[in-house]
Amino acid sequence: MEHLSAAAVVLGVRGWILEAEHPDLPLFDGSAAAWAELISSFPRVEPKAVPLDLSRATWSGKDRGTLEVEPSERFHLELEWSRGPYGAECWEGGLEDLPEVLAARTFIDAANWWEARRNGLLKGVDSDSGRLFRGADPVPTEAVEALRQEGLRLDGPVWSGGEERMPMECAAHKSLDLVGDIGCAIGYLPALRITARDAGHALHAELCRALRDAQGTKEE
Repeated sequence: MEHLSAAAVVLGVRGWILEAEHPDLPLFDGSAAAWAELISSFPRVEPKAVPLDLSRATWSGKDRGTLEVEPSERFHLELEWSRGPYGAECWEGGLEDLPEVLAARTFIDAANWWEARRNGLLKGVDSDSGRLFRGADPVPTEAVEALRQEGLRLDGPVWSGGEERMPMECAAHKSLDLVGDIGCAIGYLPALRITARDAGHALHAELCRALRDAQGTKEE
């Protein structure tokens, strides 16, 4: 849902209600582009960062991931993702820069892809639903055979998805995920400076809880 939420927040669509018949929304190409196109004709407002009374805080997670927030007069995000297919990737920007991340696709490494498939997940997902990486972990022989049967050439660090849509596409997509999670939590972007390093949804949830608490105090 964070992809739809990110499109709404970035494009200034407010007050929407989602009705879904399945716990997962369609992945499409693994980005927010399809959602952005769908809601582009909806009534919109100029996106504006909303002040929140939130003190500086830092959260740490597994794999040495960190997420830090501090007061600011505007929304600004600095994100680093160390596990890109060609090394560390970075994305940095404010509200005016966020439209470019909507087309950034999700990604997964082959070992995690295979484990998810074995557990009945990622149904309806194919090689056009994001980017598949070789990754650092050994890839089971069964996974390699399954991917070859799908017609993929398993050479190089990127096995599906073709060329990057933008420089540092992994970092751009992680920025999209974070913005979308914030949108799910409070419906807008706060006037804060956020620094994320290898942070995933679990750390995003810690930040979102703090944002909801600050929002509740503001409304009181």
